[in-house]
Amino acid sequence: MIEAVIFDLYGTLIQVDCEMNPYLRFAHLVCPKDPRWILRQSLLLNANGLGEFARHLNVTPSPSLELLEHDLEREIQSARLFDDVLETLAQLAASGLKLGLISNLATPYKEPFHRLGLAPYRKLSRKPTPFRGGMKACGLDGSANCG
Repeated sequence: MIEAVIFDLYGTLIQVDCEMNPYLRFAHLVCPKDPRWILRQSLLLNANGLGEFARHLNVTPSPSLELLEHDLEREIQSARLFDDVLETLAQLAASGLKLGLISNLATPYKEPFHRLGLAPYRKLSRKPTPFRGGMKACGLDGSANCG
């Protein structure tokens, strides 16, 4: 029996019309040889923008950072729901299924979750293991069958 449905926010429920990839670009500026560590930190630190993230990392602000912050704002503001998302979530919830909404993106990407009306389906889980967090938010243990 299906007890829960877990959705990834971005690419499944939310579409970004103006992808700018500011965190990836920032990571390449800070650590061009291996930006992966910077990207992992963006998933773990609760920073409300690239400026705050840079301060957490003790990175000196530069003019590039202002441009990246602007691009981040443009990207977030371009986020919209795919067609029928709210109807689908409402129907699933009404049928008694538990819903989990997960994301593995940096903190600023939570803003569209609220702005686009997904907050009533509040079981939002994130980083670093969003799927397990989504299961926990739905009250399921890790031994549940997944398909």
